[in-house]
Amino acid sequence: MSSFEVVQRKAAAGIVITASHNPWTDNGFKVKSPTGAAAGPEMLADIEARIAAGEGKAIKTRPFADAVAAGLVELYDSFDAYRQFISPNLDLDRLRAADVDLLVDPLFGSGATWIPRLLAGGRIRVTELHSERNPYFGGINPEPIPPNVDEALRTIAKGRYDLALLLDGDAGPGRSRRRNAARS
Repeated sequence: MSSFEVVQRKAAAGIVITASHNPWTDNGFKVKSPTGAAAGPEMLADIEARIAAGEGKAIKTRPFADAVAAGLVELYDSFDAYRQFISPNLDLDRLRAADVDLLVDPLFGSGATWIPRLLAGGRIRVTELHSERNPYFGGINPEPIPPNVDEALRTIAKGRYDLALLLDGDAGPGRSRRRNAARS
């Protein structure tokens, strides 16, 4: 979503605070270029030089609520714009019409609620595990591999789901598994 928003807003850069698929203690930031791609070495060198130039200077801070009240923070939900953006390349109506049981595990990360929202209102049945956002990722490493996805794998093994989508902490796809391809 950050890459999408950088491009949509014609921003100079974007910052993503994430551990991605690493433990929450490894949180860092990813810099997005104006194209939405990862910042290249030249852009990162420029940012590092600007940080170094400001070394030792006090950084003004304020409580988040005060910044919101002062109009310095924009709260928004990019869901509608993103749905509109992907629609030419992804037939959401056809997906919604599928008679499929889908299990989604965003591993407590930023992908929570997106798939159910995109596919709501049709025949497809979406169940989401670990949908609450949790900066500690529920005490697991949010990489979609065992043992981090053991609960999802146990759920899939019970046979109720046709397809599973397992995401890493910043919503990158992990593995998907189709139980019965003939049902599609």
